[in-house]
This record gives sequence, C-alpha cells and structure tokens, in this order.
Amino acid sequence: MGSEMCIRDSAKVDTHEAAEFLLGILEHGAPADRGAAVDGLKRSRGSRFIEVARSSIAAAAPDVQGALRDILRARGIAA
Repeated sequence: MGSEMCIRDSAKVDTHEAAEFLLGILEHGAPADRGAAVDGLKRSRGSRFIEVARSSIAAAAPDVQGALRDILRARGIAA
C-alpha cells in the first residue's frame, strides 16, 4: 500500500523526470503499481506527462497504449 501511495503522489510532480519514471512504471511495474500510476496520472494537473505520453504512445506495447489513452481521455485530451 505504501509504494502505491508514493506512486500516486509522484504523478503530482510535473517534471520530465517524474513523467519518465511513471511511464517506466506503466511499462514494467507490477500490476498494483501500474494501477496506482494510472490513477494518479488521471488526477494529475501537470502537462509534462502528457508530452511524454504523446511522444511515446506509438512505440508502446498495446497494454501501455491502452493505459496512456485512458489517462489522456480522463484528462480531456484526444488520444
């Protein structure tokens, strides 16, 4: 539970490094960690992750593409 909270809170940090970290969790993290990242990113207000998501969505694995589209749609951005 503690790591999931930290991951959700990481989505509040609007830096390129935090965005890359969270993308890495979506790509390689445990299912609970991926869920926490998606949840945090859907609620986030920063723009850095949006930039990273848009630039990486085409090359991402299908499950990661789905998560990225979910996050972008939740934030009102066409994916």
